[in-house]
Amino acid sequence: MTRSFKVLAGLGLLSLALLAFTSLIALYGSSQAPDAPMALEDRLRVFSKLWTEVNARFYDPRFNGVDWAQIKVKYRPRVESVRTRIQLQTILQAMLDEL
Repeated sequence: MTRSFKVLAGLGLLSLALLAFTSLIALYGSSQAPDAPMALEDRLRVFSKLWTEVNARFYDPRFNGVDWAQIKVKYRPRVESVRTRIQLQTILQAMLDEL
């Protein structure tokens, strides 16, 4: 993989991370404190949207050798266990970092 391709791929991942953050803001409102409680249904909706977008749009159909379906299984319980927007954001970033 060329250096420029890696840079472009990184930008794609960055845009997906931005999409996740934007989804959080749109869903939960920017006026909410980052440590405010977030409903399980909302957390799962954001998680599912991000996972699906990466699944559909990631530049490498092999996900850099990562079993993306297994990542969903691995991170869903973590999403269920957190309570706040900032905790969710941290979990989603860790999920993206796996790629």
